[in-house]
Amino acid sequence: MWLTLGLAFLLADPDLIIRSSTSCPGAAAVAKEATSLLPPGAKVGADGSAPDGAKVDDASQARDALEKVDRVEITSEMGKRWLRVRTSAGQVTAPRELPAALSCDEAARAAALLVAAWQFQGGAELPAEAPLPATPRPVTPPRPARPIPAVSATSAPAPGPPPPDGPPPAAEPLRWAVGGGFSAGRSANQYPVSALLEIAIGHPTGLGLRLHGTRSSRYSLSLAPGRATWTRSSVGVGVTFTGRRGPWGGLAHADLVGAALDISGEGFAVDERSRQYAAGGTLGGRVLRALGPADLWLDLSFSAWPGRNQVFLRDAPGSLDLSSFEVFLGLGTDFFVWQ
Repeated sequence: MWLTLGLAFLLADPDLIIRSSTSCPGAAAVAKEATSLLPPGAKVGADGSAPDGAKVDDASQARDALEKVDRVEITSEMGKRWLRVRTSAGQVTAPRELPAALSCDEAARAAALLVAAWQFQGGAELPAEAPLPATPRPVTPPRPARPIPAVSATSAPAPGPPPPDGPPPAAEPLRWAVGGGFSAGRSANQYPVSALLEIAIGHPTGLGLRLHGTRSSRYSLSLAPGRATWTRSSVGVGVTFTGRRGPWGGLAHADLVGAALDISGEGFAVDERSRQYAAGGTLGGRVLRALGPADLWLDLSFSAWPGRNQVFLRDAPGSLDLSSFEVFLGLGTDFFVWQ
């Protein structure tokens, strides 16, 4: 009987035999799908479908010994469907799973696609995943080719740098501010109070210009047999540098200052008045706090008056040197009148 079966298969002379131990998909269904995918003239044989879990009988093993053809085996193990190929040389491919979500017809189609891919790859390893049945897709007509402009004999200019992303940042507006404040200081063992008026021009951050005028309270020192008193009126011009972070900021300033001292005597036989002039400089810094259209500031300044300024008695040897260094701590505000 084995010899008869073997001869029958040899006479049929198939190029590929499909054997399935499960009815879903059956060998005949896979063979039918594979025939339409393989090259014309390829012969595919189906070695009937057996119940799930059935083993290959002795007759099938005998036929395998006589047949020198490739075989596709579809088995069901642990509830999963597997496909592997046994070549005529005895090589066995790695098993590939047929997804359980596929229906019997879809599984037959997927198995046939795996077999066709293996055949067209020259017997190479099967794809890692079972392909799903192909669905027709609409064919998009090719786009007409764009005409290629003629190239002139002259060389094209070298490309310049790429344009910056977005519009250039807008420059900060120039602002004018008018402000004032009061300060208390230390000078020649005196604690004068000064009133300040100023005009500031500049951007919210960076360099700026400051013009200011100051009027001090009375200084008073003993000069026997009476007292010497004086006030200082000054004007100054200087540069500022401002930095900001949110509503807070800082400002540094350096100024050249010219001052007029109005000096008078008290308690002398003849009280006289005189005026002296002095030039000096001021360095300082401020802490700023923006409040709407204004800046509130706290200022610490150091003023120096080079040279020698004196108060003396006429026709008497007594004299008094005025202070050449002052420190002031002030509080004030600047209002932006134009920006």
